[in-house]
Amino acid sequence: MGPRPDPLVAAVTTAARVLAASAAYGAAWVLRFRVLDAVVEVKGRTDVLPARYLEALPFAILAVLVASRAAGLRHAPPAGAPRPAAREYLAAAALATLLLAALALFTRDLFQYSRGFLLLQGLLLAPSLAAGEAAARAVLASRRPREERVLLAGAAEDCAALARGLSPVPVGRAGPPGEAPGAPPLLGPASDAARLAAEAGARRVIVVGGSLPAAEAEALLRSLSDGTADVAFAWRLPSPAGFPPPDLAAAGAFAVASYWESPLRGGGAALKRALDVALASALLALLAPVLLLVALLVRLTSRGPVLYRQERVGLDGRPFTMLKFRTMRAGAEEGTGPVFAGPRDPRRTAVGGVLRRLSLDELPQLWNVIRGDMSLVGPRPERPEFVGRFRREHPGYMLRHSLRAGVTGWAQVHGLRGRSSIEERLAFDLDYARRWSVLLDLEILVRTAGQVITGRNAY
Repeated sequence: MGPRPDPLVAAVTTAARVLAASAAYGAAWVLRFRVLDAVVEVKGRTDVLPARYLEALPFAILAVLVASRAAGLRHAPPAGAPRPAAREYLAAAALATLLLAALALFTRDLFQYSRGFLLLQGLLLAPSLAAGEAAARAVLASRRPREERVLLAGAAEDCAALARGLSPVPVGRAGPPGEAPGAPPLLGPASDAARLAAEAGARRVIVVGGSLPAAEAEALLRSLSDGTADVAFAWRLPSPAGFPPPDLAAAGAFAVASYWESPLRGGGAALKRALDVALASALLALLAPVLLLVALLVRLTSRGPVLYRQERVGLDGRPFTMLKFRTMRAGAEEGTGPVFAGPRDPRRTAVGGVLRRLSLDELPQLWNVIRGDMSLVGPRPERPEFVGRFRREHPGYMLRHSLRAGVTGWAQVHGLRGRSSIEERLAFDLDYARRWSVLLDLEILVRTAGQVITGRNAY
């Protein structure tokens, strides 16, 4: 037997699964008896009263808990552990649905489940379980105090003085060779600050103002614009008698001011993640019939898989697999290599053109949102081949990766997608990073509906 899970982890994970089961169960009832009843009439002895289904809800929850355990879903720690694969969620959903169907069979003389309800509940259960685990991880992670890992950039003596006023101790220093008592270990030259910060796991780089020659400071800033770490400047403050403390974040004898900082750290990140999970789960439940219809159309009208999996670059420059409904012929890039799609692209299938114009091909990315690969709103992710080229041609391009990639974004609602200007898209992405708020996200989601209707640059 393996080690026993932490009681708090077990309690939060179990509560998340109970809520996920209840959400899928309730959404299935609403879809079957309030949305689809006009299309598919309920026949036979099936009871549609919500009270009758509520009587069976405890058994449905128990079935989900048993099925989750049987499918290999354990009480995962809040961070650092690999996430379950999609097949484990699907296995748990399938097994729970079979258990519920068996219950319906044994109690058919007293109560008859709708078969459509059972099917919808099974389809909604896998994304609900994944969303529940994502929420559980966020709750558990928020209880852990996170130490900010900081890299200093500057001369040894100045970095030593600044380090004495910081907590925790900086992970290292980037700058010219030299030693001073209390200075963080030298990791490399200032021109490699972005790479050194990434290798050391530092999310923030503090540049000690005035401690580097002008040419070295310029090389440092060029390097940092090619990374995703937050950037701040620090400089020594005189302390004449009679003056109040300065209105700045201070560290010992230094004032520290932010130069570039992603708003999505700490509480902002937790709030945005919670909204993502809640909205993506609700959209998946409401759009389940549309997803099923689109999947059937793709499968029946062209050869190849229903879903198209493609590597994209997301938060902190990490790659992930993005999901879309396939809109092009299988092997469409075998002769061309990675290229942007264009108007009247001959590689598109007949159905694919319609899906792209209505942005229905993007709907599977709701699963990426629940998994944590993406956000509903953020910079659109690019393929590694394009990211490598754009970061060389456009200084500051990697700063957009200090946020999670988005299904839609500030640039997209201004008509910038596909083969639009990279400079303009980058400007809007960085503007979004500086101005982020929940209200801005809601505005972008509302304006996205207009973009879907017009289909501008969606080929």
